[in-house]
Amino acid sequence: PISVAVGDVDGDGDLDLLAANNTGSSVSVRLNDGSGSFGGTQDVTVGYNPTSVAVGDVDGDGDLDLLAANV
Repeated sequence: PISVAVGDVDGDGDLDLLAANNTGSSVSVRLNDGSGSFGGTQDVTVGYNPTSVAVGDVDGDGDLDLLAANV
């Protein structure tokens, strides 16, 4: 991973972890189980060599969106 972001991506009130995998062309999403542990990793393909990851409500629907900057 080259960049990390946190945000409540599943809407349960706990901060989840997102990591940009520069050589893997993906972002790993690990959901917080509410006890401070993170569940299994789900990789989301985002394009060639992501260098950073962020979360924000880009489309205004009230849900956090994943943003990745690629080389």
